[in-house]
Amino acid sequence: MMYEAVQPNLSAMITSAGPAVQREIARSLAALVLERYPVERGQQALDAIIAERFDDAELRTWLEDTGSAHATYAQRLHDRRDAALDAGQAWPEEQERKADELEATGAVMQTLAAALDPVPNIAAQDAAYIARVATSDREADTVVGFVLDKAGYDVSQIVYWLHTRPTP
Repeated sequence: MMYEAVQPNLSAMITSAGPAVQREIARSLAALVLERYPVERGQQALDAIIAERFDDAELRTWLEDTGSAHATYAQRLHDRRDAALDAGQAWPEEQERKADELEATGAVMQTLAAALDPVPNIAAQDAAYIARVATSDREADTVVGFVLDKAGYDVSQIVYWLHTRPTP
């Protein structure tokens, strides 16, 4: 799981937390990203997550594919920007905003798809990792820490670190 590479302590706590807490983490992250960036079929996905309907393969596949397409298009715009800047050409701010919006929208869709995974630990881990793109590392990790804290895990040192480290 990718979250383990960026937050090994929180990832280990998620794994040991059990399915109910894992589902709450995925649900909380899905609500967070959807609140920030409403996307097509987003509310439908959140409703399925809340109702614990994880068998809607069509919705999950659509979110994964559409989110991936958005992310790929955003990456192409970023590549074109880099090429233009390397050639000494200006890059329009409008194109930069469009790329950032596509990247965020893709990450929201992929977070929702991850939260719909039928395996609770994978849903929580993958949603935590992808939500970091749609929001920020600190914001997504804080949500994970909050849910774990509510479940009785001692995350005080991790949360302290999250809020005292320099922001890049």
